[in-house]
Amino acid sequence: MQHTQNLGGGHLIEIGEATWDPQNARSIRDRWPTSTGGFSPHSSSEVPIESLVPMLTFAAQHDELSAAECAEIIAELANSIRGLSL
Repeated sequence: MQHTQNLGGGHLIEIGEATWDPQNARSIRDRWPTSTGGFSPHSSSEVPIESLVPMLTFAAQHDELSAAECAEIIAELANSIRGLSL
């Protein structure tokens, strides 16, 4: 994985090459590492980057995110847009 954020309590978020196609696909992983360095398949998941928008949109349509969570996402998206050459 190329980018890792430690959320504390043994919980990581990772972005990088997808395990199913490391040459052509990118993914984001919700990772709970095990004591042996692997990760728990029962509490860790890997999602294609292109699935993030439909997943967040679906969650928002069903009011699954709090106002504070939405504001945090909007702020980070605004920062990302400012950093992109559009």
